[in-house]
Amino acid sequence: MGHSPLNIEQEYYKVPKKAKTFSWALIGIGLILSVIGYFTIPKGHGEDHHSSDEHAVVIEKQVLIAGVQEEPQATLEAQEDAIETTATQNEPETEAAHEENHAAHAEHHDAHAEAAAHGEESHEGGHHGGHHAKPWYTRIWTALLANSYYILLISIGGLFFYCVQYVANAGWATTLLRIPQGMYSFFIIPAAIVMLVVYFGGEDIYHWVHYQHQNLSVGDPGYDAILDGKKWFLNAPFLFGVVPVCMVIWYLIGMRLKAISNMEEEEGGTKGFYKSIRNSAAFMVIFGFTFSFLAWLVIMSIDAHWFSTIFGIYHFAILWVTSLSVIMLITLHLRKNGYMKTLKEDHIHDLGKFMFAFSVFWMYIWVAQYLLIWYANIPEESIYYTMRRENSYDAFFIANVVINFVTPFLFFMTRDGKRNPKVITFVAIAIIIGHWNDVYLSIYPGAFNGEVVYPGALEIGLFLVFAGIFVMWTLNAISKRGLIPVNHPYIEESATHDVGV
Repeated sequence: MGHSPLNIEQEYYKVPKKAKTFSWALIGIGLILSVIGYFTIPKGHGEDHHSSDEHAVVIEKQVLIAGVQEEPQATLEAQEDAIETTATQNEPETEAAHEENHAAHAEHHDAHAEAAAHGEESHEGGHHGGHHAKPWYTRIWTALLANSYYILLISIGGLFFYCVQYVANAGWATTLLRIPQGMYSFFIIPAAIVMLVVYFGGEDIYHWVHYQHQNLSVGDPGYDAILDGKKWFLNAPFLFGVVPVCMVIWYLIGMRLKAISNMEEEEGGTKGFYKSIRNSAAFMVIFGFTFSFLAWLVIMSIDAHWFSTIFGIYHFAILWVTSLSVIMLITLHLRKNGYMKTLKEDHIHDLGKFMFAFSVFWMYIWVAQYLLIWYANIPEESIYYTMRRENSYDAFFIANVVINFVTPFLFFMTRDGKRNPKVITFVAIAIIIGHWNDVYLSIYPGAFNGEVVYPGALEIGLFLVFAGIFVMWTLNAISKRGLIPVNHPYIEESATHDVGV
């Protein structure tokens, strides 16, 4: 390395009182907002979702919204009038009126069946006839899913950061390794909440779960050819067999790496270092294949008729840049409180460069997904973005790009921007909030069938609760062992920021 051995002293972090107060304040405010959000949810919505007359009107509006029918306007109005007449008429029908209503329903059924056969029905309008209206408590399940999934991404992102350093044989970030270790120790909590929400609230969030419970066959009213064709993948045994197993494997590898790190800290030498490389490589291979299952089954399947071949890598981009931002904030907190004396400005600069680079990477994946779907303009693909652009979600859609790309791009373009703690803190918080909005847009439009549900007290409150618990858990985990991996083979390289150039 070209330098003499350094005297690197161990440091022991004690969680400051301000940090504890901050965590409890997040949790307290979050709980208050969550309670307010719960009591302000309209409780009557979706209760009478078995009414056949109401269902007929909903289905007719669904087909009109989707644009799959191109009938004359007079015919469409006649069909709506006929359906409304059927639903509200109390006196006996005349023979002529009966025949007119029968013909209108027959025309509607033929058009509906033709659209279903071609897989062209609107996602925002409900899923092929068998769709059910959402009960009021779907809002609670959805808010829990969005926030627990987001914190899950940040937690597992800590493990990914840790493993990347070993697989890449990198030394610059060695002094930071206790931070991602503290982050991924929290992983099992949001992972368990995600699976509990899917298990207990799955039928209310996921249309394919509700559809499977109907056990429909070809020719049955409400039969969905697309969902039937995906049942080999979208099924409860696969969801609750594969996803939890993947999560447990990730967690066990993370705990194995922590045990090896403890051994290295006590014994020194390179034995633990090489074990960490092997276990990190195993995690990277497993994670590379299995993370997409989590994104596909838990998030993408909410829009069950739609799919994207790069949805997994898109959510990995969210995971990675958000985790880097959290690592940056914790690093600045430790440095501000007098810890991590081995940390240099160059380490901060490097983390800033990673945040900048992967914000651009996220934008690249975003454009790749959006541009191809926009250019092809295939109804079953474009409906995903139509739901997010042609209604009141549009402001959140635009904010997603501005906050997650434009903001870090402009502020981190200069060298000084990536070294100024105030600028870095602002950008890191913006990225965390921006990608929370990103996850919100991935979940809410599909979960509520295109109905606009703005983030309210419930969503924001639960986010603050999860964030407060995560901060407290992570800082406590960091405080339980030495802050500096003094026996790591690359600690001197990291302390001098020797990157070989």
